[in-house]
Amino acid sequence: MVAIININLDANFNFHEILTRTVYSEKLLFMRLFLSALILIFSFQSLTKAEDIRDFEIEGMSIGDSLLDYFSKKVIIDKTLNYYKDKTILPIYIEKEAEFNEYDGVQFHINMQFKILSIEGVIWFKDNFEGCKKKQKEIDNDFKSIFSSNISRWESGINSHEADKSGKSIYNIIYYDFKSKDTISIGCYDWSKEMKHSDNLRVGIITNELMTWINTNYE
Repeated sequence: MVAIININLDANFNFHEILTRTVYSEKLLFMRLFLSALILIFSFQSLTKAEDIRDFEIEGMSIGDSLLDYFSKKVIIDKTLNYYKDKTILPIYIEKEAEFNEYDGVQFHINMQFKILSIEGVIWFKDNFEGCKKKQKEIDNDFKSIFSSNISRWESGINSHEADKSGKSIYNIIYYDFKSKDTISIGCYDWSKEMKHSDNLRVGIITNELMTWINTNYE
């Protein structure tokens, strides 16, 4: 790679006409040192792993972004849900009409300044829990390669969903817990026919601060 770059430099700049031999040697030495530094930098970056949930995006959006950068105020207000006693934080669910690339819909939590506090991408799997688990495994494998060893990974195992009193609806969630206690999750949900929900996969990014707030304010 160094030889090719040096050849390109010789083709673009006629050093023999504008520099003495001494200056040329100094320039060449500088280029070699500069290229060596670049190689070290890129090698380091390839080994760097994500350690902050703000490094992670869903549909190009991250924690801390303004939702107004992606949707109009009218769309956001129209898609607001009503889950909590305290209305200073609002859940928003926007579906495929927004032309998402990877997900059928995305749910957000925002504050009154429209700042994104959590993001959850949703993929629907109608009566196809096996398909959901396959996709979950694919995403999990991707996450294993991007997250550093400082991040704790654990799995809930199969559990009954508390929303279904019959106990027929189940879920399995894989969690990645950061040192900050923020969490990224990959969950598969298998709903019973009585619940009239479609099976779905959810990939969520949530701060510890918001999770604590939700546990306090959920109605």
